[in-house]
Amino acid sequence: MKGHLEFIKDNYQVMLKYGLKVEYICGKMAKIICKCGFLLSNSEAPNDIQLRVYTDKEWDDIINYEEINPWMIPLPKYDVWRCPKCKRIFVFEDNNDVPIMIYNLDKNNT
Repeated sequence: MKGHLEFIKDNYQVMLKYGLKVEYICGKMAKIICKCGFLLSNSEAPNDIQLRVYTDKEWDDIINYEEINPWMIPLPKYDVWRCPKCKRIFVFEDNNDVPIMIYNLDKNNT
């Protein structure tokens, strides 16, 4: 099993591959500099960067609870961040500091 510092080093190399700069706080990502240069951060709450996106199945499971209280709603499987400047979308999974998917706005269809 990889050590923590080796894991961070490997993730950092992946982020550099995508042209992203990352700041780690205690091994958790709190800020990312988008390829367009905009600083994304989830350190303020609420914020316009981090989106709560549920799959249809996740949402169906939630609404089928007998009773729904706000504190009972689980977080979605994916953590989704959106850059307000270029609209690039970053999808993270299982508290991984490296996005598993990055979507960029198609300029030809706008």
